[in-house]
Amino acid sequence: MGDIVRHLMLSHHIYSKHKRRPIIEWAKELNLTGFCLPGKPGVICVEGNKTEAGEFWTRIRSMNWQKLQLVHTEEETCSQVDQLEELRKFTQFEELVFENSSQKKQDMSQFIDYLSKHNCIHIFEILFGMEAKIS
Repeated sequence: MGDIVRHLMLSHHIYSKHKRRPIIEWAKELNLTGFCLPGKPGVICVEGNKTEAGEFWTRIRSMNWQKLQLVHTEEETCSQVDQLEELRKFTQFEELVFENSSQKKQDMSQFIDYLSKHNCIHIFEILFGMEAKIS
């Protein structure tokens, strides 16, 4: 028994390798799945055990950010230990890179497709306050 938590974080930007590397390392160390979308804005989504997700948020907040917000949290209670894995939307933690003509901006249509494939298009709507147009 336990809880699965999905934290959605929004940063003004994520460019620095000094931030991107620990984000990936900590997520893997804490057995969290989800993604980091570097660029402007920067988006981080982690999901997993409530304790480990909380530890990730504590660690990431300790870094020097221009702006970082925990914008949304989803929580579900698991009645069985193996149910935790079934409730995950993601199978691993990964850094997303969607090519665009601008090196500092991500292709949001590819981000929308990624979220749609993981059955969590609502994340786009929470982050940006608008309905995502799926291609």
